Amino acid sequence: RPPDRMFARSQAIIRGVMVLGGVACGYLADRFGFTATWLVAASFNGLAFVVGFLAMVDDRGVRRASRLAARRSLWSTATGGLVAVRDHAILRLLCLLTGVSAAAMMPVVLYWPPRIEEMFGGGFWLLGWAWALLNLAALVGSLLVIPLLRRMRRD
Repeated sequence: RPPDRMFARSQAIIRGVMVLGGVACGYLADRFGFTATWLVAASFNGLAFVVGFLAMVDDRGVRRASRLAARRSLWSTATGGLVAVRDHAILRLLCLLTGVSAAAMMPVVLYWPPRIEEMFGGGFWLLGWAWALLNLAALVGSLLVIPLLRRMRRD
């Protein structure tokens, strides 16, 4: 399916940019502090907003017609989603795994930067490289999605 490939490619691009940005911001934070790093990251968010705004297609007429045709309340949409999860064992299992893994990973997410600095005695540049390696692993995973989708395709 074309959307799967598009999302896999976009994730690969995003992760590649995160690798470069992590290393660059690590060195930037080492030299100028976290304020400069935050300003650089915020400017990229602003750039993404401008590019997205300019690239959007005006389809207000189509959106308005579809919105009028299928007007549901927030409550009914949320209830429908909960019922769908309740009625499917796989979705219940995915929700359980997501909650358990998020709870298990929270201490790791909060405590790995100080531990890395303690172990290696480096500055913020080391955290930038650790961030880059984490995103490189995610990049490889994103690139593997397309061949795995072809291999696991169900016709």
